Amino acid sequence: MARLQSPSPGPSPYVTRAGYDALQAELKRLWQHTRPALVRQVAEAAAMGDRSENAEYIYGKKQLRETDRRIAYLSRRLDQLQVVERAPPDRSRVFFGAHVELVRTLGAPAAEVGAAADSDVRKECPRIDAVQTSSGEIGSGSGRQDAGAVRRFQLVGPDEADAAAGRLSIDSPMARSLLRKQKGALVSIGGETWRLVAIRYAEHRPSSGG
Repeated sequence: MARLQSPSPGPSPYVTRAGYDALQAELKRLWQHTRPALVRQVAEAAAMGDRSENAEYIYGKKQLRETDRRIAYLSRRLDQLQVVERAPPDRSRVFFGAHVELVRTLGAPAAEVGAAADSDVRKECPRIDAVQTSSGEIGSGSGRQDAGAVRRFQLVGPDEADAAAGRLSIDSPMARSLLRKQKGALVSIGGETWRLVAIRYAEHRPSSGG
């Protein structure tokens, strides 16, 4: 008898306040503006005649289905998310919400600092290889980087992650390799050794509601 496999864990339910507000704004825009416009577009296309050969009608229906799926997902996901607004008690370690800075270093081989599934890192964060050099220029990450190259990003929820904007999903292998690390720790990214040189948390600002 085949052994049943445990279900894969879902995405982490954590999100920053900015990320939650952005998802709420997206849901409102889709429901109040995007969907009504698509419904009108589909109705107008349907009135033009044969729907089976009506490209505008077919494309409009496809867009409407995709929009409805996104609305359903956001409505469900927003109820599941937990907004994290306060920094952890121990700010000397990397946890959710941390802004981190890494500097490429020459020294310990990557294998000695525990490479974190480089192929998975590149698959989940294909653009995280962009680096900021000491001159302030952004490199493509192709080829071997010089010592001193810098990476800066924030650990955020999977629903708000955007590697190009410096927001790294807490579920990614790269983020997991950084969790609980302290300043000075060595980590491996893309087969290269990087030193964690800074950890910062944004100050919590209580809402000024009346």
